[in-house]
Amino acid sequence: MTGRRVIILDRQSGRVSRSAGPDDHYLFRRDVEITGSDLFLNITSGEGVKIGSKETGAFGWRDIIGVPQEPTSGGGKPTWTQIASSGVYTWNYATNDLQFYSYHLPHDYVPGTDIYFHAHWFSSTTAGASTRWEFSYLYASGHQQGPFPTTSEPVYAQQVQSTTAYMHMIAETDAVTIPGLETDGLILLKVKRIAPTGGPSDVAGGVFVPVVDIHYQSHNLATKNKAPNFYG
Repeated sequence: MTGRRVIILDRQSGRVSRSAGPDDHYLFRRDVEITGSDLFLNITSGEGVKIGSKETGAFGWRDIIGVPQEPTSGGGKPTWTQIASSGVYTWNYATNDLQFYSYHLPHDYVPGTDIYFHAHWFSSTTAGASTRWEFSYLYASGHQQGPFPTTSEPVYAQQVQSTTAYMHMIAETDAVTIPGLETDGLILLKVKRIAPTGGPSDVAGGVFVPVVDIHYQSHNLATKNKAPNFYG
């Protein structure tokens, strides 16, 4: 028990008190302190709040929500299309249509962890065909730490459509490792629907794609500083 503080958390009242008894309690490491009503976490990069038990807990997942940026010139642009007769419109991609997105890495991103690009899509047809997506990205850290590269890196996701019309599908890439990925970095992304490779044939006609997001792991906390060193 040396160097540790034993804390009782009363879930009903929200009160915090010290205890040395055998009741339910949390053992806080010496880099976690409570002074008055303030909780101080002396954490560094790669540390934070994990989900689950002490034995199996892991950093949880969040989304960076993408905002589509329509190309202003050239062909191959998705069309703004009504979903059936609903009166609701979203982007509809033919094969080889493309669109652009940008993503800002938030302050709760766990440095060095992989990310996953994924497209939310659905179609009006039910033939069990497939779609394939090409995600080509550029990355640069913020705060004058480095330039954007001049060539993009492509990764892919392919998925068979549902046999139910307008089923909400999520086509996700394998893990994407980006060296140096950190808070305040920017990912610039080109999303393109391309012909599938192997398996079922291409979905006939257009498919609806309201948004393309990124799954990332979160330490569920802010950073101490707004610029590097974010944790110092």
